Amino acid sequence: MNRSQQYLATLLDRIPRWELSTNEYQDAFDKIKTRISNAANLRDELTALYKVRNFADTALGLQWIVECVDRNPSKTESTLEEEGFILYLLRNSFERTEGSAADGLMPASEEPFGYDLPQQEEVGESLPSSHVEPAAGQSSETSNGAVAESSPSPTADGSETDEKAFLSLFEKLLEAIQIGTDERSLLSEQLVKEAEKVQAATDADEEYSVFCRLLVEFLDYVAINSLYDDIRAMNILSNVFDPFSQWIKADPGARLGLLEQPIEMLREFRTLFE
Repeated sequence: MNRSQQYLATLLDRIPRWELSTNEYQDAFDKIKTRISNAANLRDELTALYKVRNFADTALGLQWIVECVDRNPSKTESTLEEEGFILYLLRNSFERTEGSAADGLMPASEEPFGYDLPQQEEVGESLPSSHVEPAAGQSSETSNGAVAESSPSPTADGSETDEKAFLSLFEKLLEAIQIGTDERSLLSEQLVKEAEKVQAATDADEEYSVFCRLLVEFLDYVAINSLYDDIRAMNILSNVFDPFSQWIKADPGARLGLLEQPIEMLREFRTLFE
């Protein structure tokens, strides 16, 4: 067990299991703790947890803590803030699972990741995207409702870039990466082409154009370096998608500044891979 894994195992041991509302959730939490503590490869284990329906936020929160530990050799013990943050994410994950209990929990023998919880793959066509903001101690979930209508932007060659279609394609790519399907590279290429259309638009929003340019750079980097299964790439896409979705659904007059965070994250993405 390496230093980061030990740190995470100790942090999870300090979270009082009785803070989770049911025996079922407490048992599932014990299983998560055991798997993380015994994992031969911590990143692979967090990726597996990431693919369990409703637990993407929790996996990303744990990965964020691992990265903080890796960057700071003086970090030896978890803080109350970190423990409270992970408890907050766990509660949210279990509550969302309870909300879909009508579908029934998948039996352990049928669960490919070893968790007695449904896999992301079992969700319908609409992606339940998770978004983690560790610094703020908050998590949010992308709405599965209808996307607000938006006006297409004419491009230099006379075609139209439909923001709603762009968002839908982005959702499909993120879902494919989360699940690990073979469609990932094709969907990535399609999204790159749509992003390039936005950049070519004669009257495209400036922030939108910058966002698309940086997204293309990131997707090209992921494709060239075969990073589709890397949890850092999943993390970046998840964190970028949610504010972008909010930007798409916002009234034009309320959009200013909504893309600042994802633009900054895309500008700095290489620092996570160096």
